Amino acid sequence: MASSFEDSELTRLFARRAGSGTKRSRTVITSLASKLRRTARCGTAADLLEKLRQKRGVAEVVYLDNLRCDGFLEPRGRSFSDGFRVFINPSLPAVRRNFTLAHELCHTFFYEYVPEIKFTPHETDRSEESLCNLGAGEILMPSAALTRRAKALPTCLRSLEELAVLYEVSTDAMLTRLRVLKLWGAELSYWTLLMNGRFAVERVTAVRNNIEWRWVEENIPAKAWETGQTLSGITAIEGKDHAGRRYVRELSFEMQRRSNRLVVLWGPSVKPSSSSLPLLTMKRPS
Repeated sequence: MASSFEDSELTRLFARRAGSGTKRSRTVITSLASKLRRTARCGTAADLLEKLRQKRGVAEVVYLDNLRCDGFLEPRGRSFSDGFRVFINPSLPAVRRNFTLAHELCHTFFYEYVPEIKFTPHETDRSEESLCNLGAGEILMPSAALTRRAKALPTCLRSLEELAVLYEVSTDAMLTRLRVLKLWGAELSYWTLLMNGRFAVERVTAVRNNIEWRWVEENIPAKAWETGQTLSGITAIEGKDHAGRRYVRELSFEMQRRSNRLVVLWGPSVKPSSSSLPLLTMKRPS
């Protein structure tokens, strides 16, 4: 993820002004978020964010029905000292509302350090959005503590879910954070059952591609779907992109049925949790 990041004029100015000895915007936002978190140690994410939003001049959090996004930050005046209000979509799950508020708090740093851009009409800056996601991750899932915990756990669905519950974030957010910190190289995918009996991938967390994957051995997801058991092992997926190029990936995986879809964690370091079935022995595709 870090290799694909490109600074904008806004984020370059931010890094130059807010950084102490570094011009790397990712390092700067992580440092600011870490320092902010340390100013208010609390037991729950909600308590933590309540204290932090006051420290960042967010006077109120408004839950606005029919909001077409997760949330946004609004200045209350034309200078940083006038403060802010945050609007959040109340239909979001609690864990996503937590991340949204943490994300919006990180936007206040840009108003503080680059007011000439932020307090004038401007388009959404993708680089800024990426940095605010990174900062929100540091606020809710601090790197030092998470690294210690994650290194003591196997790479599996149970570990992912336990960490997500502990830090009060979604499993998607936790996996993205583990990848950003280079603790896990795994990906989380979601699959639905089609009318023809095959499984189609809905999305893959933490990576972007336009490949339509399918299972080489369709009996594996079918068994997980029918029995509700946790399955793990080694198999392959294949797919084509929009240009017709074919791809094949051999992978270690762990999968579980959750309601009307399959959740699959895959990657070279994935290991089955103690609650899963013994490692399946499968033919490797030729």
